Amino acid sequence: MRSVEASPVPDPMRVDALLPAVAEVTRLAKLMDQLLVPFLDVGGSSHDDALADLGRRLEEVRQGLAGTPGAPDDAPTAQGVVLAYHGSLADAFAVALRPDRPATNATAERLAQAARTALLDELLIPHNSLLGQYRDVKTLQPFAARARGAFVRMMDEGGVLEDVQRWRAEWIFDRFVSDLEEMREVKEDQWGDERMVWMPLQLALLPEDHDEQEELDRIVERTASVRFRSGNDVDYILNERFQWALHQSIHEAQDYHVLWVHDIQGYDGDGNPDQVSFDQVRHGYLQTLLERIQAYDRAGRLPEYHIFLDQWFYEVNKGRIWLEVLEDPLDHRVDLPEGFEAWEAELDSVQDALAQAVMGSRRLQSEARAYGDDWLKNRVKVHIHITNQPDHSFWSSQIMPIFGLPDDALRDHRKIVLWDLTEENPARGGLMLTGMGVGEHYAGTHWEDRAVMIRGPAALYAKEAARGHLLEQGLTEQQIPWVLRAREMPLEAFSARVEGDVTDIRATQLHNAVGFGRKQVSVAKAVMYSLMEPGAVLKAPDSLWNHPLWASLLLGSALRGGRVLIMSPSLANAPAAGWPQMSRAYELMSRLVLVQSLLAPNLEEVGGLLRVGLYNPEIGVGDIPARIERFLDTMDRESWLAELYGFHPLVTDSLRAVAEDLRGQDFRPDYLTYDWTDAPKLHIKANLMASREGWDHLLAQPEWAVLMAEYFRGRADHVSEDDRF
Repeated sequence: MRSVEASPVPDPMRVDALLPAVAEVTRLAKLMDQLLVPFLDVGGSSHDDALADLGRRLEEVRQGLAGTPGAPDDAPTAQGVVLAYHGSLADAFAVALRPDRPATNATAERLAQAARTALLDELLIPHNSLLGQYRDVKTLQPFAARARGAFVRMMDEGGVLEDVQRWRAEWIFDRFVSDLEEMREVKEDQWGDERMVWMPLQLALLPEDHDEQEELDRIVERTASVRFRSGNDVDYILNERFQWALHQSIHEAQDYHVLWVHDIQGYDGDGNPDQVSFDQVRHGYLQTLLERIQAYDRAGRLPEYHIFLDQWFYEVNKGRIWLEVLEDPLDHRVDLPEGFEAWEAELDSVQDALAQAVMGSRRLQSEARAYGDDWLKNRVKVHIHITNQPDHSFWSSQIMPIFGLPDDALRDHRKIVLWDLTEENPARGGLMLTGMGVGEHYAGTHWEDRAVMIRGPAALYAKEAARGHLLEQGLTEQQIPWVLRAREMPLEAFSARVEGDVTDIRATQLHNAVGFGRKQVSVAKAVMYSLMEPGAVLKAPDSLWNHPLWASLLLGSALRGGRVLIMSPSLANAPAAGWPQMSRAYELMSRLVLVQSLLAPNLEEVGGLLRVGLYNPEIGVGDIPARIERFLDTMDRESWLAELYGFHPLVTDSLRAVAEDLRGQDFRPDYLTYDWTDAPKLHIKANLMASREGWDHLLAQPEWAVLMAEYFRGRADHVSEDDRF
């Protein structure tokens, strides 16, 4: 058989016009990266030196902006750089088509689109989906090879190119991707960690490719490997209502209930047994278990109860005192300190009643005779899963390179409640996603947090995550509790709706796995921070600002015309106020304040906004009238904030009337465990992201006057009534 040899590829380096064309694409790509993911974590021998160095770098960025040709009206803006970059990409392919007389035409635009599609599908999305993970291959080469193959396949779609045109176009693509690898290496060196390298998606996306909600949803789905689903109902749960909502969910569960949390407090801040934890054990779990057993002969249903708890926090927070009772309610008796005999008596009483109900249940006793006493004890209990148990023989140098750390350095901070979710009927049961655990300090109005209740298909992801978490802990598929095992979702389940007067919301659910697992939340957050349209509003409160990548992406959004509000707690208002965390947050926030000042003209030119806020109220979260008054005073004092919100005058009048009315009633919350004037702790991490139209149009409506008045009156009722259980 005759061998077939590939035709020699002409050296495109002989075509002098190709080199400057690709160089311009690369220059604009690098400048775009500087603007969309600017590096803020500049080091120095001192804090002042670091800020001075950052100032010099920012000035270089401003000069780069001012010298950017090709943007609309030569506008020196980040969005202008994005457009100039895409124009230069089409110009480069025009050179590949006719080096002697380059002119951008439909074929050059088609090649540029093919390059963008190949970059997005095969390089940017696969690479960026690994954000936060250690990577076996720390280069773009595997992604680049697949992207090149995709580009080659698409080149002749819509028209056949001459061989030499193909070769030139391939060379341009290969050369540019090689330049992207150099850019990635610089970013890895800057961040000091390949896990934090984020390549701008604008390298492959035009502004019109991500200026609608559906487009953003698709990009999140592809990058984070999730799916948005319709037919969901979402409710908001304020922090003072969470303990009550958890208690209600335990009582509501018919088949199973999972509390997946990192904190069940054994003792309060004074060293006494924690009252909220006691209440959940006594009135939540044990009372519900008693009622279900009493009804078992008639109903034939006995729910399974599961608690997932990270071992580190299980030990540190001394939750063993309560969890041992739940693990063995028929035999184990709690031994509380002196002064808590009444609590002991309450627990003994409900446990005695539980034992009598078990003995009196004909159905349970019949099943026990068939399956044995061990089965009975395993059925009448709360299953406690202590997760992430450390193996001290395994040390990693990837976090602390010289000394290394044992594998218990990274913990599971998820706080989730799910019950009765099934593939057959995803509208049944429910899911709560929250920042709160079980304990007194979560129940008082000094804790600034929220939770959401989700019912519908999107809630099912929590069941999948719970199953995956148990598999990560070493369980086999056969050991997974039956209620959490995977099942096929029938077609009719996709049209299931939650009963009652509900909204039809599209939603998804994201999880950051522990340790080296996938970071869906981080990936989706990076997508939204970097792609929200100009004019969008992004509010990002957080108790911990430990990594500058998020601040960099938020600054990039502001430079494109986004309105960005970043909030960090003061020392007195921080839930985790250790010096390493607070020192790191101070470094980052001070850099952002400098950026806010130095880039003010650039931000103003594009309608962007970057504001850094310090959460330091001395007013308790439950002091509703004082909170309203502080809000109104701030609006009067800060004109930019009043302009941003754009409330109708009726809204401020209505809020002022609510505050005056509550003052007239001598409002004070009654039940709080802690002094209601304690400095509140900012723990909420619920980012708000709103489009320009959604924010500017909706907030201007006068109907907010009624809605906000009802909201604050409802909050006042919640914090002044002891209705937790």
